[in-house]
Amino acid sequence: TTDQGSVVVVTDADGDDALEIVSLDGRTAPRRVAGGRLGRVLDLAASPDGRLVAAASHDGRVLLVEVGSGEVRQVDATADGDAGGLAFSPDSRWLAWSHPGPDPLRQIRLAPVDGGEVIEATSLRFTDTEPVFTLDGKHLAFLSVRTLDPVYDAFVFDMSFLAGTRPYLL
Repeated sequence: TTDQGSVVVVTDADGDDALEIVSLDGRTAPRRVAGGRLGRVLDLAASPDGRLVAAASHDGRVLLVEVGSGEVRQVDATADGDAGGLAFSPDSRWLAWSHPGPDPLRQIRLAPVDGGEVIEATSLRFTDTEPVFTLDGKHLAFLSVRTLDPVYDAFVFDMSFLAGTRPYLL
């Protein structure tokens, strides 16, 4: 949802992925923005204030699209895979996402939406995914595969790492 009265969807009706802003009450015609500048959209998130939409593209880019003007700005990029888990802070000032590294490693990154420097919130030592800000915006929760506590397998005489994924808080 981009604000209280509209939603944003991805469309490829013109051949390339674009964002379409659709009014929930149907009083205004849908408006298409950023056509041909997004690549193939894999993940999408709207800021709580409705001004911005974040998109993760198939080519490793993390993009911000201004809903009003349709301007597209690249926040980050990688050749290691697809970014995902896009999440805005409650005040719409920060964007967080899961950034890929050498498979299967992923890290949580943050960027201020006003164009500041990208921050590595976690190191590239584990598989960190699904970031989400707490409602007060003071903390960032995420899932991480970093619990290495082996147990014996019930069917095969071998050790395994069950329940390796747990929630963490920054």
